[in-house]
Amino acid sequence: KSMKNHSKLVKGVLFAVVTLSLLGMLLVPSFQQQTTANNENGRAEYLARLNKGLRAVEFARSSKDVELAVANMDEYITERSGLRLSPIVSDKLSLLEQSALSNNKGLGLISFDKLVDTIANLGLERVSELSDVELDQVITSTQGFKSSDMPEKARLNPLIALRPGNYVQMDKREAIEELKALQSSKTQLIAKGYIQDFIAQELRTSLVNLATASPEKFGQNWDLINNRPAKGLTPSQVYLLSYSLASGDLLTDDKAELDKRMDGVYRLQARAYGSYPNPRAYLAYGDNGYLYAAPVSIFFNEKVQIDLLDRLTSK
Repeated sequence: KSMKNHSKLVKGVLFAVVTLSLLGMLLVPSFQQQTTANNENGRAEYLARLNKGLRAVEFARSSKDVELAVANMDEYITERSGLRLSPIVSDKLSLLEQSALSNNKGLGLISFDKLVDTIANLGLERVSELSDVELDQVITSTQGFKSSDMPEKARLNPLIALRPGNYVQMDKREAIEELKALQSSKTQLIAKGYIQDFIAQELRTSLVNLATASPEKFGQNWDLINNRPAKGLTPSQVYLLSYSLASGDLLTDDKAELDKRMDGVYRLQARAYGSYPNPRAYLAYGDNGYLYAAPVSIFFNEKVQIDLLDRLTSK
């Protein structure tokens, strides 16, 4: 019986780990990384898409460029998922970014280890706060895109997204119970080690890909020769990565390419079901993303964003 309970606990922990995107575990989800790394052409194509997606993002090079860069990132995120930086978050992010850029001793930058610890602690706290309604919303979102004019057969999706490209077949009620199990302080004590190790490994792999795909934006953050953390991340870099985790948006592809991918999904589904909602009325990512849906409004709301920035930049 104890072995059975332990197995169930581990299952619940792992499900929660991969479902709660905000926790920082999925900068570039491992399934995508493993798939593209299987052959040289696949990895090269993935890195090219990642580079193309990041071209629209400009990080400030000096404190005088910060407000424009933050506004640019807000526009980039909004057109992909509908998520906007609130005035409070925008102001805070701008101040923290200015401080990090103006300090030549590296103060204000966020280390790899602090990022891992902060994400784990904040994520576990957020899980413990979820109401029954929010738990239901989380699983509903991870079940994928929905629309009132969607054919009935298309709505009967038995799969739950753990991360982009990785899905499990699980009853909604069971999924909610597995996630709810992680609200226990005792379970969290056991789970924390699993989560921290998972975060650290995912961050290592993610930063390697980001540094390789866009060296001008992330090359200083990872030492590719020695495979270890290098210069700390700026608050803006952390914010963009946290958005990526919460939304399942891998930051690949520009807006035109995203539109093509959505149109491809539309044509494929329309052939399969006879009709399907037109993508022009929807966004690629977000709570009801056409390409990938994730509970952004729960795991990356204003309070979460503020807590994340405050904890990562505190001494």
